[in-house]
Amino acid sequence: MSVFKLLLPATLFLTACTVETTEEKVARLEQFQGKTVNETIAIIGPPILHEGNKAIWLFDQVQTTYGGYYDPYFPSLHGRRHRIGHFPTTSNHYNCKFTAELKRNRIVAGKYEGNSCLRFAPRLPKEKTDAKKVT
Repeated sequence: MSVFKLLLPATLFLTACTVETTEEKVARLEQFQGKTVNETIAIIGPPILHEGNKAIWLFDQVQTTYGGYYDPYFPSLHGRRHRIGHFPTTSNHYNCKFTAELKRNRIVAGKYEGNSCLRFAPRLPKEKTDAKKVT
């Protein structure tokens, strides 16, 4: 079995976990509208720049997964165990820049750029469903 066949399911699973729904995207884009800079700091931390009518928040991270061998080990004819495969070291760069337009220290508009902006997304309330409806 190739390394590709082993890593493909994990890659698809991780991709599926980071997909943003339309509802989540709208909520993320509107979550800071009307809030003060201090209210926003309480949620996502301090901006890297805050001057005049603009504030910028930045997330930037490189995640490295170190390569190695994968199991299982198989015994050889001479009683030695051999590793059957190897996967490479990989690095992924995650970033997001949130630029807010301010008016009287309140956010009136915002723009996101990057490949990992879900971390700035608010948690959406789960819909409550009745287990049983009595009629």
